[in-house]
Amino acid sequence: MKLTYRDRIILLVALTVLILVGGFFALIKPKLSDIKTSKAERTKVNKEWNEKQEIIAKIKPLQNAINDVYDEATDLANDFVAQNDYAYQLDQQFQKYADKCHIEISKMEASDPKTGKLDYYFLTPVDLTTDMFEAADVNGNYSKNNEQIMAESETLSDREVEEVVVQQYGIEAMGSREEIWKYMKAIADIDSSVIIESVDINDYTFEIPEDKELQWSAEDENGVKHPTNADSPTQGYSKVTFVVNVYSVYNMDKPDVELKK
Repeated sequence: MKLTYRDRIILLVALTVLILVGGFFALIKPKLSDIKTSKAERTKVNKEWNEKQEIIAKIKPLQNAINDVYDEATDLANDFVAQNDYAYQLDQQFQKYADKCHIEISKMEASDPKTGKLDYYFLTPVDLTTDMFEAADVNGNYSKNNEQIMAESETLSDREVEEVVVQQYGIEAMGSREEIWKYMKAIADIDSSVIIESVDINDYTFEIPEDKELQWSAEDENGVKHPTNADSPTQGYSKVTFVVNVYSVYNMDKPDVELKK
């Protein structure tokens, strides 16, 4: 069968269409599929990127918060003896001040350190609502002040009791009234967390009769005063027992919050 010119044109067009369609399915459609896949992957990557940016944005505030907690903990720790490097040197401190105050220590014992609860000290106010109180509170200032005190007391009473390291020292010594007083003050001045629990003076009269006034010499070359009219070597002196509690904590290491590469 002989094709006419018109038939050949139609056939050529049909073949061209078939070739284009085949090329589309063979080449272009996979690319479109790849584009769709790439778009989905890009959306996923963008989502992950945004999530990571949100996490990164939280790092600096978190670092600051950690440092703030560390600074607060350090400020609180400064109110206590540092267990790390100081608590075990206190016996030397006690002896040094005894020598300085001319107290003669005969015995010193220390308990093993142990953890203990440290209660908060705070005033427990009485809510006065008597007729006299109400009559005096003309402007309501007393009531406002009383409410504030009550609120502060309630807040402190609800605070969690903290744990610290407690060590107790027992010190037996001999000294005059003035020397004992100076030694007590020296111990109290060591640190705010070194607390004199009790002082037991064996003889509060220091062997001095009520009708006798003991005279003391000027300080000698060692800074010691001696009674000049004592009836015995021990007159003017007494044995004394100190019980001292030492509250200590471990200093916190500074947190390493810097990002590592």
